[in-house]
Amino acid sequence: MIKFYTRWCYYCRLLSPIFDEVHEYFGVSRPDIKVARIELDTNPETKHKYQIFSFPKLTILHSKDDHIRSVFNSQRTFENIVEWVADVCPHSSQENKKEALQNEGNFNSIKQQRQKLVNHI
Repeated sequence: MIKFYTRWCYYCRLLSPIFDEVHEYFGVSRPDIKVARIELDTNPETKHKYQIFSFPKLTILHSKDDHIRSVFNSQRTFENIVEWVADVCPHSSQENKKEALQNEGNFNSIKQQRQKLVNHI
């Protein structure tokens, strides 16, 4: 999954903390899904290659041919983004599903611990 953004875009900055959480989530629960961000002011050729005309734009690319597989078109919440990625990139086996569910529980535990620390401060 790629977040295309610009530094000057207000909505890109609003999405940033949510995207960071999504990045962390998939790093724990689905390491097979790569999450990246590309700043388009410093990569204008990428902007033209993928025809990105509005920001931020969340996309999923085909791993083999590097073409856009899906574009996110919903309210930009953590839950909606995770659900979209899960729909576009389903688990390849039951074993992977079990592992992802276990990792998701680990992620939620880490998230709860972090929230307790923030509330304590």
